Amino acid sequence: AKDVNTKVRASALKALAANYKGEDLNALYEQALNEQSYAIASEGFDAIANLNPELAMKKALALENEPSKEIIYSIMDLYSKNGTDANHEYFKKAKKQFSGFELMSFGNLYGKFLKRCTKPETVIDAAKLLTKMASGDNKYVKYTAQKVMKDNLINVWQSKEDKLNSQIEKLKKENQDVTTLTSDLKVITDTKKQIVDLYNTIKK
Repeated sequence: AKDVNTKVRASALKALAANYKGEDLNALYEQALNEQSYAIASEGFDAIANLNPELAMKKALALENEPSKEIIYSIMDLYSKNGTDANHEYFKKAKKQFSGFELMSFGNLYGKFLKRCTKPETVIDAAKLLTKMASGDNKYVKYTAQKVMKDNLINVWQSKEDKLNSQIEKLKKENQDVTTLTSDLKVITDTKKQIVDLYNTIKK
Protein backbone atom coordinates (compact mmCIF):
# COMPACT_ATOMS: atom_id res chain seq x y z
CA ALA A 1 0.00 0.00 0.00
CA LYS A 2 2.91 2.27 0.80
CA ASP A 3 4.13 2.00 -2.80
CA VAL A 4 0.73 3.00 -4.20
CA ASN A 5 0.62 5.94 -1.81
CA THR A 6 4.08 7.03 -2.98
CA LYS A 7 3.01 6.96 -6.64
CA VAL A 8 -0.10 8.98 -5.83
CA ARG A 9 1.94 11.60 -3.98
CA ALA A 10 4.53 11.76 -6.75
CA SER A 11 1.85 12.31 -9.40
CA ALA A 12 0.11 14.86 -7.17
CA LEU A 13 3.36 16.84 -7.00
CA LYS A 14 3.71 16.56 -10.77
CA ALA A 15 0.15 17.88 -11.27
CA LEU A 16 0.70 20.76 -8.83
CA ALA A 17 3.94 21.75 -10.53
CA ALA A 18 2.31 21.65 -13.96
CA ASN A 19 -0.78 23.64 -13.05
CA TYR A 20 -0.01 26.00 -10.20
CA LYS A 21 2.58 28.60 -9.40
CA GLY A 22 2.92 29.87 -5.88
CA GLU A 23 5.46 30.67 -3.21
CA ASP A 24 3.59 28.41 -0.76
CA LEU A 25 4.22 25.44 -3.07
CA ASN A 26 7.99 25.97 -3.03
CA ALA A 27 8.15 24.83 0.59
CA LEU A 28 6.26 21.68 -0.38
CA TYR A 29 8.73 20.94 -3.20
CA GLU A 30 11.72 21.53 -0.93
CA GLN A 31 10.17 19.23 1.67
CA ALA A 32 9.79 16.60 -1.07
CA LEU A 33 13.58 16.61 -1.56
CA ASN A 34 13.98 15.03 1.87
CA GLU A 35 11.54 12.21 1.16
CA GLN A 36 12.67 8.60 1.34
CA SER A 37 10.93 7.98 -1.98
CA TYR A 38 13.05 8.85 -5.02
CA ALA A 39 9.91 9.34 -7.12
CA ILE A 40 8.67 12.05 -4.75
CA ALA A 41 12.12 13.63 -4.33
CA SER A 42 12.63 13.78 -8.08
CA GLU A 43 9.20 15.37 -8.74
CA GLY A 44 9.94 17.95 -6.04
CA PHE A 45 13.34 18.62 -7.60
CA ASP A 46 11.88 18.97 -11.12
CA ALA A 47 9.31 21.46 -9.82
CA ILE A 48 12.04 23.58 -8.18
CA ALA A 49 14.12 23.34 -11.38
CA ASN A 50 11.24 24.81 -13.39
CA LEU A 51 10.40 27.56 -10.92
CA ASN A 52 13.85 28.52 -9.70
CA PRO A 53 16.79 27.02 -11.63
CA GLU A 54 19.35 28.85 -9.47
CA LEU A 55 17.98 27.28 -6.31
CA ALA A 56 17.80 23.90 -8.04
CA MET A 57 21.48 24.18 -9.04
CA LYS A 58 22.35 24.58 -5.34
CA LYS A 59 20.06 21.74 -4.25
CA ALA A 60 21.49 19.46 -6.96
CA LEU A 61 24.89 19.35 -5.24
CA ALA A 62 23.38 17.64 -2.20
CA LEU A 63 21.71 15.05 -4.44
CA GLU A 64 24.66 14.29 -6.73
CA ASN A 65 25.56 11.07 -4.91
CA GLU A 66 22.05 9.62 -4.99
CA PRO A 67 22.02 6.34 -6.94
CA SER A 68 18.39 6.63 -8.09
CA LYS A 69 18.01 6.94 -11.86
CA GLU A 70 15.00 9.23 -11.36
CA ILE A 71 17.18 11.68 -9.44
CA ILE A 72 20.06 11.27 -11.92
CA TYR A 73 17.77 12.09 -14.85
CA SER A 74 16.39 15.12 -12.98
CA ILE A 75 19.88 16.47 -12.28
CA MET A 76 21.09 15.79 -15.83
CA ASP A 77 18.02 17.57 -17.18
CA LEU A 78 18.74 20.60 -14.97
CA TYR A 79 22.42 20.67 -15.95
CA SER A 80 21.54 20.31 -19.64
CA LYS A 81 19.58 23.57 -19.37
CA ASN A 82 21.59 25.52 -16.77
CA GLY A 83 24.92 23.78 -16.33
CA THR A 84 28.50 24.85 -17.01
CA ASP A 85 31.77 22.99 -17.69
CA ALA A 86 32.00 22.46 -13.93
CA ASN A 87 29.10 19.98 -14.12
CA HIS A 88 30.82 17.70 -16.64
CA GLU A 89 32.18 15.41 -13.93
CA TYR A 90 28.62 14.62 -12.91
CA PHE A 91 27.72 13.39 -16.39
CA LYS A 92 30.86 11.24 -16.50
CA LYS A 93 29.91 9.68 -13.18
CA ALA A 94 26.23 9.32 -14.14
CA LYS A 95 27.04 7.51 -17.38
CA LYS A 96 28.25 4.49 -15.39
CA GLN A 97 24.69 3.98 -14.11
CA PHE A 98 23.31 3.41 -17.61
CA SER A 99 23.58 0.58 -20.09
CA GLY A 100 21.94 -0.59 -23.32
CA PHE A 101 19.11 1.57 -24.62
CA GLU A 102 19.22 3.80 -21.51
CA LEU A 103 22.42 5.26 -22.95
CA MET A 104 20.33 6.85 -25.69
CA SER A 105 18.42 8.94 -23.11
CA PHE A 106 21.71 9.73 -21.41
CA GLY A 107 23.17 10.80 -24.78
CA ASN A 108 20.31 13.19 -25.52
CA LEU A 109 20.68 15.08 -22.23
CA TYR A 110 24.49 14.93 -22.43
CA GLY A 111 24.38 16.45 -25.91
CA LYS A 112 22.23 19.37 -24.75
CA PHE A 113 24.62 19.93 -21.87
CA LEU A 114 27.72 19.84 -24.11
CA LYS A 115 26.34 22.67 -26.24
CA ARG A 116 26.69 24.85 -23.13
CA CYS A 117 30.34 23.95 -22.51
CA THR A 118 33.04 26.42 -23.49
CA LYS A 119 36.33 24.88 -22.35
CA PRO A 120 38.35 22.87 -24.89
CA GLU A 121 39.41 20.31 -22.25
CA THR A 122 35.75 19.60 -21.39
CA VAL A 123 34.65 18.97 -24.95
CA ILE A 124 37.71 16.89 -25.86
CA ASP A 125 37.12 14.79 -22.75
CA ALA A 126 33.47 14.45 -23.80
CA ALA A 127 34.45 13.40 -27.33
CA LYS A 128 36.61 10.63 -25.82
CA LEU A 129 33.72 9.46 -23.64
CA LEU A 130 31.37 9.41 -26.64
CA THR A 131 33.93 7.54 -28.76
CA LYS A 132 34.07 4.89 -26.07
CA MET A 133 30.28 4.83 -25.82
CA ALA A 134 30.07 4.22 -29.58
CA SER A 135 32.40 1.24 -29.43
CA GLY A 136 29.83 -1.07 -27.79
CA ASP A 137 27.67 -3.61 -29.60
CA ASN A 138 24.42 -1.63 -29.58
CA LYS A 139 24.11 0.10 -32.98
CA TYR A 140 21.46 2.52 -31.66
CA VAL A 141 23.77 3.66 -28.87
CA LYS A 142 26.55 4.03 -31.45
CA TYR A 143 24.25 6.13 -33.62
CA THR A 144 23.29 8.31 -30.60
CA ALA A 145 26.97 8.88 -29.74
CA GLN A 146 27.77 9.79 -33.36
CA LYS A 147 24.83 12.19 -33.54
CA VAL A 148 25.77 13.92 -30.27
CA MET A 149 29.37 14.32 -31.47
CA LYS A 150 28.29 15.72 -34.83
CA ASP A 151 25.43 17.99 -33.71
CA ASN A 152 26.53 19.10 -30.26
CA LEU A 153 30.31 19.17 -30.57
CA ILE A 154 31.58 19.37 -34.17
CA ASN A 155 28.82 21.67 -35.49
CA VAL A 156 28.95 23.90 -32.40
CA TRP A 157 32.74 24.35 -32.58
CA GLN A 158 32.61 24.74 -36.37
CA SER A 159 30.14 27.56 -35.86
CA LYS A 160 32.46 29.19 -33.25
CA GLU A 161 35.30 28.94 -35.79
CA ASP A 162 33.21 30.47 -38.59
CA LYS A 163 32.00 33.36 -36.43
CA LEU A 164 35.49 34.19 -35.22
CA ASN A 165 36.91 33.92 -38.75
CA SER A 166 34.45 36.47 -40.11
CA GLN A 167 35.04 38.72 -37.11
CA ILE A 168 38.80 38.62 -37.77
CA GLU A 169 38.31 39.34 -41.49
CA LYS A 170 36.11 42.33 -40.68
CA LEU A 171 38.63 43.76 -38.17
CA LYS A 172 41.54 43.23 -40.59
CA LYS A 173 39.74 45.35 -43.18
CA GLU A 174 39.46 48.07 -40.53
CA ASN A 175 43.19 47.68 -39.74
CA GLN A 176 42.39 46.60 -36.17
CA ASP A 177 44.66 44.41 -34.06
CA VAL A 178 43.56 40.78 -34.28
CA THR A 179 46.40 39.13 -32.32
CA THR A 180 44.23 37.94 -29.41
CA LEU A 181 41.41 36.79 -31.67
CA THR A 182 43.87 34.89 -33.87
CA SER A 183 45.21 32.95 -30.90
CA ASP A 184 41.62 32.28 -29.76
CA LEU A 185 40.87 30.99 -33.24
CA LYS A 186 43.83 28.61 -33.11
CA VAL A 187 42.50 27.09 -29.87
CA ILE A 188 39.03 26.65 -31.38
CA THR A 189 40.41 25.13 -34.60
CA ASP A 190 42.67 22.72 -32.70
CA THR A 191 39.78 21.69 -30.43
CA LYS A 192 37.49 21.05 -33.38
CA LYS A 193 40.21 19.05 -35.15
CA GLN A 194 40.68 16.77 -32.13
CA ILE A 195 36.93 16.15 -31.94
CA VAL A 196 36.71 15.46 -35.69
CA ASP A 197 39.64 13.02 -35.51
CA LEU A 198 37.88 11.09 -32.74
CA TYR A 199 34.58 11.23 -34.63
CA ASN A 200 36.23 9.77 -37.72
CA THR A 201 37.30 6.71 -35.74
CA ILE A 202 33.64 5.79 -35.05
CA LYS A 203 32.00 7.04 -38.22
CA LYS A 204 32.27 3.72 -40.06
